[in-house]
Amino acid sequence: MLGINTFGISHLLKKDFDGTVTKLRVMGITSFEPCVVMTQAFGRLRRLFYRIGFGVSGLDGGNWFGKKNYYRMIDRTEELGVNVLSVHCALCDGSPVVFDKMLSDIVDMFVLRPRIINFVVSLNLKSKKRADKFIPVLNNFIKVISSKANLIYHNHDSEIKSGTLDYLMSAVPELGLELDTGWAAFAGADPLEIAEKYAERLKAIHLKDFAFATDRKSFVPVGDGILPLKEVVGFAMRRGVPLILDEDKSKDMFGDIAKSIENIRKYTDKV
Repeated sequence: MLGINTFGISHLLKKDFDGTVTKLRVMGITSFEPCVVMTQAFGRLRRLFYRIGFGVSGLDGGNWFGKKNYYRMIDRTEELGVNVLSVHCALCDGSPVVFDKMLSDIVDMFVLRPRIINFVVSLNLKSKKRADKFIPVLNNFIKVISSKANLIYHNHDSEIKSGTLDYLMSAVPELGLELDTGWAAFAGADPLEIAEKYAERLKAIHLKDFAFATDRKSFVPVGDGILPLKEVVGFAMRRGVPLILDEDKSKDMFGDIAKSIENIRKYTDKV
């Protein structure tokens, strides 16, 4: 089983939702992790940015902004034969107040869609001081949704470089982890060491790769860059941790996804 996050494929979903989902399913993708903008207010902001020319494909989360579109797209994805078991909210430039106001939407989401087991949040925390502002909100989210879903954290390189990931995981002991192995490798860390350290709290592994650890835009198919793909896949297979492709940007997205799947299949016959 192999999932994909919709961040990098948002422009494809916007252009041809059904065709994109179907093509990915045929290629071997079995689940989506939608990158969701949770409220209509965010949706209006997104449309404003597009109108004034600042929109880029990765920032809109495809067609998943707002609850109405969110539910419709999940239903349509599953009608096309691809599961949706987790959702991902990127709030990298948001505030704890904005995050806290999302709780009612998230509760509704899990009441209506009990099969979704993970709510993933990205905060791109660059310091422990900034993490302190979010810790009470994260603990509150866990308290409210724990009977229905896991709250799990998705890292970027910033949390690794600053030591904030360890700090956050210690401060919020019930917080799960979705380890982005590509960002971990980019930060100069060993993804396997982090995976082993948090093995009991690891709910999913994101696969991303870079040609160079000095260029954060040097995205390449998974397995063609700095990521120790063989070791990461081996760990995931031993532990039963789901793998999720996270291809941020590409001039040939379908081609790079196909190459990533080919590389992953060198090390496992379960994808």
